[in-house]
Amino acid sequence: RAAIKHHLHLAKYEFRPFKTVESVNRRLLEACHPTVRRNPDKKYWYNLYPWDGTFTKQLVGLDRKTGDVRWRQVATHGFPQKSLAVGNGRVFCIDRVEIDRDQYLARRGTPQTSQPAIRAFDARSGKQLWTANRDVVGYQLMYCPDQDILIQPSAYDPDPAGWSRKKRQQWVRLIAYRGADGTVLWDSKLNLERGSGRHRMWWNWFVHRNTVVIESYSDSHADFYGFDLLTGKRKVRRSTLTDTDTPWGFRRRGGCTKNLSCENLVLFRSSTAGYYDAASDAGTVNLSGFRTGCKNSLIPAGGILNAPNYASGCTCNYPIFTALALVHTPSVENWATSTYAWDGTRVKRIGINLGAPGDHRATNSTLWLDYPSVGGTSPDLPVSTVPTDPQWFYHHSARMQGGPLPRVTASGAEGLTKIAVTLHRTGNAQTASYTVRLFFAEYDDLKPGDRVFGVALQGKRVTEQLDIRKETGHKTGLVKEFRNISAEDTLTIDLIGIAGKPTLCGIEIVLE
Repeated sequence: RAAIKHHLHLAKYEFRPFKTVESVNRRLLEACHPTVRRNPDKKYWYNLYPWDGTFTKQLVGLDRKTGDVRWRQVATHGFPQKSLAVGNGRVFCIDRVEIDRDQYLARRGTPQTSQPAIRAFDARSGKQLWTANRDVVGYQLMYCPDQDILIQPSAYDPDPAGWSRKKRQQWVRLIAYRGADGTVLWDSKLNLERGSGRHRMWWNWFVHRNTVVIESYSDSHADFYGFDLLTGKRKVRRSTLTDTDTPWGFRRRGGCTKNLSCENLVLFRSSTAGYYDAASDAGTVNLSGFRTGCKNSLIPAGGILNAPNYASGCTCNYPIFTALALVHTPSVENWATSTYAWDGTRVKRIGINLGAPGDHRATNSTLWLDYPSVGGTSPDLPVSTVPTDPQWFYHHSARMQGGPLPRVTASGAEGLTKIAVTLHRTGNAQTASYTVRLFFAEYDDLKPGDRVFGVALQGKRVTEQLDIRKETGHKTGLVKEFRNISAEDTLTIDLIGIAGKPTLCGIEIVLE
């Protein structure tokens, strides 16, 4: 009773109702069930002494129709709840002592040896099929039934035990077993980017398609890395920017969350709700206005993205606090940020989307980059304009009345006279031949002849008089394609005004 009053008193001075309720629940549990194990005198945040509720002593198989107990397995030490994995008629789990308990006893001079083990049982009978006790250092398991591969992920510390914790490295280790017999298929120790800040490094992991995805989370952001499920090697993807292999991955912004995935989406919190589109591989897309719960509440099922309100009671200032459901609509604008990088080698395919709020990938695989870059991280491809700050404009693509790529032609720059795009920056540049497509649209209420300008590529006039209103009408996209445009390291486009101010929406550049 005194402990409950104490925590209620603290809540008056610091608004953390969820911590107060959590603490009260734990105190009540300890009072009602004094035999429940607790972590031995280990202080967590807010000086709580949480009960050891993440380990269970028994694993019980029930008939889901009748509720009858089919079998029961007792742990030698304890079964971490996150280690349970089921598939192909088998149940996998880890039997181990909580690592903090071992460290606590060792510090007090009474170390106890324990032998963690992975145990596999038949799902129908409960019979133990195999056990593996070598290098069992983790608490979680992931099973992929299609490939019959069991993954044990864990943090890995390569530094000597005497080093300061703040200076120690944190790697990740993945061990893959054959689900049928426990044979080790591969063992990878991965030196990934080390986090910084209050959390230092948190690891999350999951399997998506044939990729083991590892998330490293620090205060400001989280990076996702991919590894081949069959070999454990770092996954690469073909960059459409340079047509070279680059490490696969993506990034989300900060915020507590876990990840859920389906065939084409990986769902998480990226400040607001967000997702990675695996179908287009364009990067991270935000669903603005609302946040997910600290336990992910973006649930894809039956063609619907369900988003129940798990943010109730949160002090974060988001404008939408309600439950909602979303369906896939191709015409909806989804602007992305990506981890693609440009290393200065010859550009093979790129799009520059002037005035756009973010990046996106078109159906022909062209990655369109926003310029100026305002939507988040993008490949650092140098672009310069004259004047340096023309009149940028952006409209929703739903306002377009026709024409190709409405998401490109819905934004642009007015008053632009010159734009230069760097296509090569390493070594001696040789002349290359490109196909250049220029995208235009007329948004102002002008008559034919009110806006007329010429176009030159690499200093050579390719269009004498372009009248967008005359050729396409109002709010209708127009594309002009020019082949065999030679460029060494830079593509230069000049817009020569004749009547009114020149305007340009986008540039698509493809190596021939």
